[in-house]
Amino acid sequence: TYEIGDGDIIRFEEVEGMTELNGKEYQITVKDKRHFYIGDTSKFGKYTSQHRSGYGVQVIVPKVMHFLEYSEALKKPEETINTPFDFCSFGRDQQVILAFAAYQRCLDQKDDEIDGKVTQKDIIKYAKEINNECKIVEEIDEGLLSEFARESSYSIAPTCATFGGIAGQEVIKAFSGKFTPVNQFLAMGYIESLSTKKEDLECTLMNDRYDPYRAVFGNKHHEIMMNLRYFIIGAGALGCEQLKNFALMGVAIKGKGKVFMTDMDSIERSNLNRQFLFRNSDIGKMKSEAAASAAREMNPSINIEAHQNKIGPESSDIYNDDFYLSLDGVCNALDNVQTRIFSDEMCVFYKKPLLESGTLGPKAHFQTIVPYLTESYSSQQDPPEKGIPMCTLHNFPSNISHCCMWARDLFSGLFEKTPLLVTSLLKNGRDRNAIKEIIDNLRNTNLLAWQQTKESVFELLKKEKCQNFEDCIKWARLLFEELFNLKIRDLQYYIPRDKITKEGLPFWTGNKRFPEIQKYDPNNNYHAEFVTSAAILRARIFGIQIESNIPQRASKVQTSEWKLSSKEIKIPEEESNDDKQEIEVTEDTEDSINEIISLVQNCKELRPEIFEKDDDANGHIDFVAAAANIRALNYQIETEDKLEIKRIAGKIIPAIATTTAMICGLVALEMYKLHCPEKKKIDSFRFGSINIGISSFNICEPLPCHKVKCAANGIEFSLWDAWEIKGDLTLQQVIDEIKEKYKLIVDSITIGHYLFYMSFNANQK
Repeated sequence: TYEIGDGDIIRFEEVEGMTELNGKEYQITVKDKRHFYIGDTSKFGKYTSQHRSGYGVQVIVPKVMHFLEYSEALKKPEETINTPFDFCSFGRDQQVILAFAAYQRCLDQKDDEIDGKVTQKDIIKYAKEINNECKIVEEIDEGLLSEFARESSYSIAPTCATFGGIAGQEVIKAFSGKFTPVNQFLAMGYIESLSTKKEDLECTLMNDRYDPYRAVFGNKHHEIMMNLRYFIIGAGALGCEQLKNFALMGVAIKGKGKVFMTDMDSIERSNLNRQFLFRNSDIGKMKSEAAASAAREMNPSINIEAHQNKIGPESSDIYNDDFYLSLDGVCNALDNVQTRIFSDEMCVFYKKPLLESGTLGPKAHFQTIVPYLTESYSSQQDPPEKGIPMCTLHNFPSNISHCCMWARDLFSGLFEKTPLLVTSLLKNGRDRNAIKEIIDNLRNTNLLAWQQTKESVFELLKKEKCQNFEDCIKWARLLFEELFNLKIRDLQYYIPRDKITKEGLPFWTGNKRFPEIQKYDPNNNYHAEFVTSAAILRARIFGIQIESNIPQRASKVQTSEWKLSSKEIKIPEEESNDDKQEIEVTEDTEDSINEIISLVQNCKELRPEIFEKDDDANGHIDFVAAAANIRALNYQIETEDKLEIKRIAGKIIPAIATTTAMICGLVALEMYKLHCPEKKKIDSFRFGSINIGISSFNICEPLPCHKVKCAANGIEFSLWDAWEIKGDLTLQQVIDEIKEKYKLIVDSITIGHYLFYMSFNANQK
């Protein structure tokens, strides 16, 4: 379901029968959500949809954009100035543009070099001149112009990061010709980050690196920032950028100030293009440690404590009451929703502000969560991520992503999961009794795990045991036959090409492609790479010396002809997300248990291959790419290069440094609002959804927290409220106090997931 409209261009591919459509582009007219017109097709061949219905691909047509010169653009505010950055500024963006125009004219009039500072008198004078010429605003805001003049010779990291990110992306657009450039003025006035009280803006310059911050925000505000205690969760692209901002802003450099940063990951080569605190020499180090070290180089005064703990219930003994109560705020720099939700829950429980942000390519969002004012992160939920039905992955792939995820699962099962299950029986050593104890425990507590472990032992150490490299080559070639030949023949037999559904329609149509077998060819690059990488990985698991000339040796392996299995194979014909595994329980005799113990005791050390996408020398992506592309050939899907398959199989989220810099700059400006000497109202804070790829900036006020009135006592409360009962009270005293203070009857009391008290007296009043 693509959002297409009248005038869009569609190119058709793989259409059967009406082949005149293929490779041609048509301008469409939309009829409704499921239909569009392309014009007269009466002279084309008959559309058959015998095996595939074909595809319509939207074509992005290049667009020529014309830009006005600066002086001309100023004279046409209706075209170039009246597009707001902040939808809550109510015309202030235009005032900011006027201020910058006046500032530029002010500089142009100076004969001698100046430090960039202009006077209030000059800026107002030239603003009036320009406004008379160009009619940018109806009435000049002299207060904003005065504030502009006060700050004119200073630059601060958050603003530089925000506009640097946007400007950097505009440069990329100019060179690449991709995405939509800003056309033409973009202004941001973040005066809500300042106190409105004159005394709060008083400053004494110290001739040090923090003078710009004192001059802009005032001594009192900067003093608060220097003493903040913050928890940054995540040390990836967002975490690095935020920590850089903290170091430059002078956060946590004094007194009780401290930044805690945690991240469980280590640095990989693929991180270096967007996580700018890391260098080649940091590869393999823990992200939080390396980021902290880089921040200390930027600012030796910053107080940072690096952790490698996962955020969740399992670390509640570390991040406990004392820890959260000591904080001034939390900054999320995460790439997953589950941890975001847990962090949000902790901030709501401990009444701490939360700075939330995220990026996806050129898209980004930020959210400021303020106790007792705004809703929390969890108050709004994104739609659930659409998964790929299991039968699509296993039997009916229709694009390269399906093939990649199938190949990634295949790698996990063959080289990770199976050897790990076998080695799990050896965690207490090779002693017979120790292995027997683990087996008994599995049989009694987890039947699925036991069945999987038992099958893995027989498969790895008996049926498919490899004792030399020739065995590994044979295993790899037979695996090729099973996956790309025999199983395809099974599918062809059970669902033949001319299969008709119960509705009387061809089964193999639409997204369902009738598969074709692949015959092994050592000269086919995909075939050769599959058996090569599979044999090498298998050999590494068993600790076998690797040899050469694998594809040719694999062609000499004896393979059996396909024959229909005596046991009927059930292949689901409809798409389903049901991933439940059917457990086929086999009887455990004393002899079979003894055999398993003996096989495990006598096996050499196994070395499971844990998938690592960023090490090009380990052969992991080689296997996944070859398997995915051969499967694509089975289903007449266009193959892809290794880089694209690495992105899909490795679930790499596109990240752009420009987007990260921009969004973290905006978050830092929100941080100043949270810790302003003057308490800010909700209309001072911002929530933003931005796409710098298409120059879409949507910044508005956050939603207030929802309040509910209790019918029993008339008290209004929100998710931020808690009823505190102080003192060392008995359970009965707690119940009595709630009844007296809040006029409520206690039905039950829970602590965490445990029911602590339940009332069975239905007659309480």
